[in-house]
Amino acid sequence: EQAVKSAYFRRKILSDLVEYWFSGKLKVADAKSFGWNEQHKAYELSAEFIDGRHAALHNPFSRQGESELSDLVNDIMAPLQEKFIESGFDGLAWQAGKGNPVASNNFMIQKTPADGICQVVIDLESGVPALFPMNPLSFFSFYVPMSFKHRRALFDDVNIQQLVDYILKHESRLEERLGSERTKSLFENVLRLSTEQFQWKSVKRADRSIHYQLKKEKITKEQADWYSNHHGVWY
Repeated sequence: EQAVKSAYFRRKILSDLVEYWFSGKLKVADAKSFGWNEQHKAYELSAEFIDGRHAALHNPFSRQGESELSDLVNDIMAPLQEKFIESGFDGLAWQAGKGNPVASNNFMIQKTPADGICQVVIDLESGVPALFPMNPLSFFSFYVPMSFKHRRALFDDVNIQQLVDYILKHESRLEERLGSERTKSLFENVLRLSTEQFQWKSVKRADRSIHYQLKKEKITKEQADWYSNHHGVWY
């Protein structure tokens, strides 16, 4: 439950920060709600629907969109990786393409009301820990040190103190760009993320698994309590 709440508040925070960073060239598919889907027995995150398309890949008919992918990689993904790292979103650099060879799938091109285009980040949540980047340099220079820093393999981890320091440093310019009410809401979302992420990351893997099976009604409350004291048997 805390994992999906963390995903919700990360998107809320980044909706504001990405607008501040890219001034309309990039936006985030905003989070709408989170909850438990009783039909599928799974936690769910609802996000803004993006009516767009992915950057064109090279093919015999791609002359018109030939530069789309390189523009995405060089003008959007590379700067976004730097912004993520600078502001404490260490685990999300993977989703922005740092060592991730398929990260361009996380972006779509959307038309704007003024007949222009902007890039949209549609996927900010990892499916696996960031352990196997294609580029060995990224692995040894970034992912290994960051894993030691966070004391685990990166999985959407946010350095909350670094994020707070970043926002305080940029507070006046954020208010200029977003307004005082939205900047205040940004701070509140960071505090909520701090709480949810701490609760999520502090629960042992076995206990997460036991709780999830309880939510799916695969085990009873009594069984869950017993297995919580017998992790070896649970595994």
